[in-house]
Amino acid sequence: VPPRVTVRGDVRQQEAVALIFDCSGSMSRKLPNNVVPRFQVGQEVLAGVLSQLAVAGNWNASLWLYGHRTRWIRQGNGWVAGLTAAGERERTAFEQAGRLFSLQPGDDVGQMLPLQPLGQGQVEAVRAALAKLAPGGETPLYRAIREVLQQDIQAINPQTPARIVVITDGVNDQTEVPPTTAGEVERLLEQINERRTEPVKLEIIGFALQAEKAAERAKLRE
Repeated sequence: VPPRVTVRGDVRQQEAVALIFDCSGSMSRKLPNNVVPRFQVGQEVLAGVLSQLAVAGNWNASLWLYGHRTRWIRQGNGWVAGLTAAGERERTAFEQAGRLFSLQPGDDVGQMLPLQPLGQGQVEAVRAALAKLAPGGETPLYRAIREVLQQDIQAINPQTPARIVVITDGVNDQTEVPPTTAGEVERLLEQINERRTEPVKLEIIGFALQAEKAAERAKLRE
């Protein structure tokens, strides 16, 4: 009689998620209750998501930030690009290593947590790191999504379910020349999905989005 193998169990399939957190200047504003800044609410949401994933297990996760190292400084009748405390620390580290530091608000996108199995230790490390940050620069959202797709999603096994989760209070806003466009992100996503068993899920956790940017909000929903 040919051998038969029966497998029973409830072990979940490994999944991957790349989180993008908005640290732009607008996150310093308070919510309608006029008590809690958006940045604080966003941090709590992000920590909650990470904690839930760590408890669930079988998740590989990465964390990306934007707007955390740059800020706009009023000078005379205008504004000039400057650095936050985090940006100053990074510039010092670059200079000590003999490297050029030329970060601008439009390209202020960086990875805080490389893609790795997520446990409670990683969650606490992220909490501690976020506590040292402050909102500062622009909202290069499309550039952040592009970086995640190129560096994280393309490195994941095509058979592993993957998603990108964005926590933001605004739509794409960057002075990068040339700027990353929604069309560029859409084309890259289509190319990646052609090689995947399941398409990448892109989810937006948005709050306090400005009413005058209805068209951009519609693009986020798409």
